[in-house]
Amino acid sequence: MRCASWLSRATATAVTVVLALLPSYAEATAGDPPGPADTFTAENKTPAGWDTYRRLDHLPDIPAGVRTLQFSSFDRTGGNTQDGFFGTYSCLRTTADGCVIAEQHGAGEIGTIWFTRDNGDVSHTGTLTIELDGKKVLQAPLQDVVDGRLGAPFTPPLVANADASSGGVLIEVPMPYRTSMRITTQHNPHFYHVTYRSFADADGIVAFDPRDPAQDVATLLTAAGTRDPKPTLPGARTTTRALNIPPGRTQTLATTTTPGLLTALEIRLPQASGTTAQEAGGSRRRTGALTTDVRGRITDDARTGAMASDHAHLSRTAASARRGAYATGLVPTHSDPTAAAVARTLLTGLRLRMSFDGQRTVDAPLGEFFGTGQDLAPVRALMFAADPPTQTFRAWWPMPYAALARVQLYNGSDIPVTAGSASVSEAPSPAHAQAVRTRAEGLFHALSHTGPTVPGTSWSFLSTRGRGKFVGVSHSMQGALDRTYLEGDERVYVDGARSPQIHGTGTEDFYQSGWYFNRGPYTLPFNGNPSHLTASSGCATGRDCTTAYRLQLHDAVAFTQSIDHTIEHGPMNDRQADYSSTAFWYGNSTPASYTSDIVRLGDPASERTHHYTSSTTAPLTMLDSAFEGDAHTPTRLRAPTRATRAPVTFTLAIDPGNNGVELRHTCDQQQGPQQTEISVQGHPLHDWYQPLVNTDRRWLDDTYQLPAALTRGRRMLTVTLTPAPNGPAWSAAAYEARSLT
Repeated sequence: MRCASWLSRATATAVTVVLALLPSYAEATAGDPPGPADTFTAENKTPAGWDTYRRLDHLPDIPAGVRTLQFSSFDRTGGNTQDGFFGTYSCLRTTADGCVIAEQHGAGEIGTIWFTRDNGDVSHTGTLTIELDGKKVLQAPLQDVVDGRLGAPFTPPLVANADASSGGVLIEVPMPYRTSMRITTQHNPHFYHVTYRSFADADGIVAFDPRDPAQDVATLLTAAGTRDPKPTLPGARTTTRALNIPPGRTQTLATTTTPGLLTALEIRLPQASGTTAQEAGGSRRRTGALTTDVRGRITDDARTGAMASDHAHLSRTAASARRGAYATGLVPTHSDPTAAAVARTLLTGLRLRMSFDGQRTVDAPLGEFFGTGQDLAPVRALMFAADPPTQTFRAWWPMPYAALARVQLYNGSDIPVTAGSASVSEAPSPAHAQAVRTRAEGLFHALSHTGPTVPGTSWSFLSTRGRGKFVGVSHSMQGALDRTYLEGDERVYVDGARSPQIHGTGTEDFYQSGWYFNRGPYTLPFNGNPSHLTASSGCATGRDCTTAYRLQLHDAVAFTQSIDHTIEHGPMNDRQADYSSTAFWYGNSTPASYTSDIVRLGDPASERTHHYTSSTTAPLTMLDSAFEGDAHTPTRLRAPTRATRAPVTFTLAIDPGNNGVELRHTCDQQQGPQQTEISVQGHPLHDWYQPLVNTDRRWLDDTYQLPAALTRGRRMLTVTLTPAPNGPAWSAAAYEARSLT
């Protein structure tokens, strides 16, 4: 079992591995002093790098000029069979060094990297190479990286292998860069995703330094679920009340009119004392030369790179996972059906409600709010926790307000709550109160909804208008015993774009696991599968019950106008399930961007009005195709495009009071990568680089971020694009200016 030997192997091998890695980095950085440990960014950005963890009190900050995107192996046709099994879409391109899986020009930050293959054994992927600003900061076997063999900063829980994350492997080390990033694997990795943030400029960004062990962050994350991870604020005080709530009634736990923020919540509920035995994870069956996986797909061992898990290996894996889970208290070893039923009733029937400045922004089932869902299971996440032995639930989200905050607990069950206590901690903070008033910070939201899934329609985690950022979700699922409802991909559409910024490969993949959570329940600081039940352990007859959570802190998804975050149920929304989910986000209802102008190519009036010129006018080609997304009901568009190799110039109107501008480019992504130099008002910027290719769903909405220092105070921008001489022609159907306000 890998997780049992992390520390001993890390101690024994870290020197060899790191010395093998560092010469390439040392050569590239010769003479450069080590960067500072703290990498606080400029005023428009939330903390980056290690400060994301060190300054969690800044989690409510709403950034400008920040976009969160993802590269992944998702099926480009919108289906399910090519999400990674054959590696069809896993490489953006192939070089002498291997398979390029992520690439960006400009400033940004790698947030989360996840892989799986071969039931979680990623050794066949070979070496992982990460280049930032042209320098190799990591080059080592992927399996060694996720096993923690490299040493700090690549140590648990900042990395996790498949035993720790139940079938998937992950790297949660935040890695900022100023000019570029590229990630390459030696061999095709099959299933993967890389989630990263793109910044409008590099102001305040200090590139990741692999020589900084960030030991304080590792210590903080290791203690996840046991204490408040935020810096202590002066003047904090805690109010504690005994619980006494008849069915159908509400008890106020705390009310404060001192401007500042709520910092912690603790609820002790002795009546929720029942625990249930957890089921093991997923499985796969072998049938001769072909492998049939529980996803309902048949794979060829030769093509998938040795899917070599036989029955004996699976038995050993399952036993190892169970031993590890029992040893850490993840899997309760006994079950009291009556007490467990009471606990489930209270966890789903009690609702936590919070109001800030007169707005109710929190209304969620108690269990789901604390990550444990419909069953009392251990949770040790960074921002919340559940402890079954003491029936105690804790949360540490920073929850700012300008003038008034109220916390209540509603009893929607038929069981009177007659014991226990609730403690609410608050801290006075004029700075946080002012930030809420000026909308620099968003109010904390945790709104839940429950019900059956709808055939052909994805389940919505969050669909809202305004400005904010999505920071996590707690998800309770009940479906068929074959667990194929877990086939569903997540998709995130931001600010009206027709292309998803994030497109995943499966539900357990979104929760950074794999193979239907094949190692069984677990809990980590950012992700977990605390509970898995069937009829023998508390779920309904013939049904499978699964609870999962995911926190996105350094990879929070910012939006300025709207967000639509959904997940499929089944391969193509074709498996019935009953879901409940609670989305965690910060924000307000006031949009902070709008389309100030758009030039449509092929429209003579639009081209003339926007002074669209070129030394060689490219011919128009009519494209009738779809955008990526839903398999059955994709967004379609029929419009003319121009693919040019000659420089083009055009103007766009913008809001003079802007806080930066985004250029949204609607294009044909049939060929790639596409690249062009860009200058605005005569100022050269980093190249606009678009590495994606899709020959089936060819339309793409792609965005280039312009810094506020270049655009603020102007009413008009002149943009010049000079396509790269080597490579496909630069395609465009329209350019849209979105002014951030």
